[in-house]
Amino acid sequence: MKKIFLSVLTIVVAAIFFFQREIESFIYKQSHYGLVNYDYGILSIEDLKQSDKGSFKATPFDGISMGYPYWQCFNKKYLKIKCNNIEPFDRSGSLLDIAIGTETENHFYSLSHAVSGEVCEGLLTEINKVLKGQEYFCINGIDGVLDSVTEKRQYSWSFYRIKTKSGYAHYRFNEM
Repeated sequence: MKKIFLSVLTIVVAAIFFFQREIESFIYKQSHYGLVNYDYGILSIEDLKQSDKGSFKATPFDGISMGYPYWQCFNKKYLKIKCNNIEPFDRSGSLLDIAIGTETENHFYSLSHAVSGEVCEGLLTEINKVLKGQEYFCINGIDGVLDSVTEKRQYSWSFYRIKTKSGYAHYRFNEM
């Protein structure tokens, strides 16, 4: 009986030790306001802590983010992404447009400023590489604002980065 008890105790202790990081991650994600919805196992604790650096303290998202970089995660089937050229010959007038339309909400992400057509297409290629073969993705944006409520809630965001289980893509401001 003592041998069985020690065996079971050893297994329980080993399981707790083995799953400690997963349990810690689950608890942290459930209590961190920087994650607006379920993350499909894509984000790490480090992703959420990185958002805390140099930002306001995360509060529950209420339609006005005031500079905090919130993460949201979606099924890729809701995603539409393209570069819109607003200047002739794509000199310095391309905007990256990211639209996510779910059954209940529309989210529109864009860069905070126009970039060259070449830079926009490069970023689009980088994002598509990260999305390839993935069912879900997470997107990080700042200055989220609830624009309107019609049939669906409409939000606008400044794009910061996108992540899947295969990696990250983000705009590097030094490429202007």
